[in-house]
Amino acid sequence: MQLRLGLALCGAALFAAGGFYSAWRMRKRLEGLEIEAEAIRFLRTEISAFDTALPEALRRLRGENRLLALSFEQGGGADEDALQKAGRSLQLKKGDLAPLHSLLRAIPHGARGETRHFDAALQDLEAIRLKAAETFSRDGPLHQKLGLLIGAAAFILLL
Repeated sequence: MQLRLGLALCGAALFAAGGFYSAWRMRKRLEGLEIEAEAIRFLRTEISAFDTALPEALRRLRGENRLLALSFEQGGGADEDALQKAGRSLQLKKGDLAPLHSLLRAIPHGARGETRHFDAALQDLEAIRLKAAETFSRDGPLHQKLGLLIGAAAFILLL
């Protein structure tokens, strides 16, 4: 009987933890999107206002922004693969980094002091962030409650 009770409690805890983990990942994704927006704003200031070249701006900002720091830790700096790996550690999905990727490709071809590429990237990122925030507000609490309910059902079934 004690073994069944222990298994039932473990099963309930696992399902409940799964629901809370899912909601946590959604929240972390929102935080990661804000970190990406911060990286774009920092790059705009560094490149447009201070007239810094892109590679030098990325090196300077890696200590200021977590996404850029993680990208450099992956060994790539502005390399798309390194950014993807850094984004995954911030719970970002593959398409979440598209505004930053397109910005990094556009910067070398833009005129000095031009900010339209930065503004477009921030606008695209804001649209992604709004969708993620809507998903989190709708599904985050649902995932937590479902995890608890399925955990309770598992507990009852395993007893």
